[in-house]
Amino acid sequence: MRTTVDIDDGLLERAKRLALKEKRTLAAVVGQALAAYLGSRKAADKDPPFQLLVRGKAGARFPTAEEILLAEEDDDRQALGIPKLKRRATP
Repeated sequence: MRTTVDIDDGLLERAKRLALKEKRTLAAVVGQALAAYLGSRKAADKDPPFQLLVRGKAGARFPTAEEILLAEEDDDRQALGIPKLKRRATP
């Protein structure tokens, strides 16, 4: 597709030199550069990674399996937000 754009003289000269050096057309160089720029913008526009909120506090986290196993005292359980376990009666 043909179109007209205003390009800075210095930038156009650099693109022409690159096209000559790589034995490609100016259109190919400009097209590839534009595609690369738009591709990087698309990646930057993606949603941020999902972050789990624990008990509604930003930055809070779940205790690790190791922390759960080590939490033997009630104070430890409370600090980690683990409810006290109700023990079943053994038959």
